[in-house]
Amino acid sequence: MLAASASDALTLSSAGGCTLAAHRPIVIFVLPLLLLTSSLRYGQDALCELLCQAVLLALLISPTVQLSILVVGVVATKLTSKVRWPAVLFWMWWPLTKFVACVAAAVCGFMLGNYLWFNNYLPHVQLERMQVYANATPKASGIRLQDAGVATFDSTAGVDRLMTGCLKNGPTFCVAPIVPVEQQGFNRASTALDHYDLFMAGTDCCSCPGEFRCGDWSVPATAIGGLRVVDAERRQFYSLAAQDFAAGHAKVVKNPIFFEWKNDASGTYRALQNEANVIYFAALTCGPLIFVLYTVILNGILQVLCEFKFAAPLEPPVPQGTLSSMSQRFLPQMHQHMVDQQAQLSADQKYGL
Repeated sequence: MLAASASDALTLSSAGGCTLAAHRPIVIFVLPLLLLTSSLRYGQDALCELLCQAVLLALLISPTVQLSILVVGVVATKLTSKVRWPAVLFWMWWPLTKFVACVAAAVCGFMLGNYLWFNNYLPHVQLERMQVYANATPKASGIRLQDAGVATFDSTAGVDRLMTGCLKNGPTFCVAPIVPVEQQGFNRASTALDHYDLFMAGTDCCSCPGEFRCGDWSVPATAIGGLRVVDAERRQFYSLAAQDFAAGHAKVVKNPIFFEWKNDASGTYRALQNEANVIYFAALTCGPLIFVLYTVILNGILQVLCEFKFAAPLEPPVPQGTLSSMSQRFLPQMHQHMVDQQAQLSADQKYGL
């Protein structure tokens, strides 16, 4: 009779545990990805992150409590009697692996959501709220183009890559002025301006001081273009680099604005969202499949461990007292197996079996 009970426990633990181990990590992975990449996050970043963290903590409570109950039970058993390690391995298998999967899902979902937001979706939303300029003149002031998000300059515009400014603060922040250029024989020479407000910018792409090699500097094009630098922290460092430019070259900088050198500025702007969408939908498709595959593999490993007697559905390591009632709520399969086993033992003793 006990052998039959053990077989039933193995079947129940394998089927039920596999299902339970798969669905919660999937939910934990998908929810932060949805929350952190939503357009509703714009302007409410702190609230959205707080909500995401609260949801993750709530979803992690159950697997954490399950594992904690079993750990306490093993320690209590070790202190009062002999620990049956095959039983420990069997009953801790799904709670432990589910806890690991849930933590991994939370970390991956949170990190991927933030990565897509800050690197793609947020810049796209910010640029979307700004203006698109075509055939902009390099002589324009920063005030004239202060609302520029995506800019393509006219054919007279170029970048003076030798007249740079820079700042080292961990990364090297580099700027070079956008200036009018004139054809002189086979060469193009920049024209001096009374003030310099338009700059191409980039990080770790100049030797400080040295030649500016950021963005599409080496890509041939009939007209240059750029995406506005919208990150506030980077703009501060680029402003300091522009001050270095002004001091080093005795130039006047009044209202500097900074662009990332992208000759196909409109295409790059669209690619911000398109590339993020590809990663986003791939994650929503592949993430759940990975967790399902993870649980199927773990289920197979558990079956092998049971086959070779390294794991067995013997008496569960359930702590006594308050935690015993908690195990009934958080580990119902294990608790029910313990109750059935005790009832079977009582029946065997009653009938002398």
